[in-house]
Amino acid sequence: MRFYPAPYNRAGVEDWIDRSLRRYAEHGHGLWAMVLKVSGEMIGDCGLTVQNVNGSDEIEIGYHVRRDLWGQGLATEAARACRDFGFGCPRSRSFLSFGQRIFPRAGLRKRMA
Repeated sequence: MRFYPAPYNRAGVEDWIDRSLRRYAEHGHGLWAMVLKVSGEMIGDCGLTVQNVNGSDEIEIGYHVRRDLWGQGLATEAARACRDFGFGCPRSRSFLSFGQRIFPRAGLRKRMA
């Protein structure tokens, strides 16, 4: 997990794995590996995670793409796949993302309060 926004030590990796397994057990979804099709190389992760926002659980479309691959549409492709999967999950009517530039490219729009 050298490239996951900041490097994790062994304990950090074990904690991340525990959280990921718990997400799948509790919500039926979590993060997936992003693999570059041409080489089979892992280049990041993406998926659906539950985030608490102002006391309400919201489903986030999240992604991390290796920095040298930014600008190639990979985050957009990942966000679209997450969106398509997410709309098939129970209780998934809307999503949030902290990467707001990708949202419109993935065919999603900003929800007004």
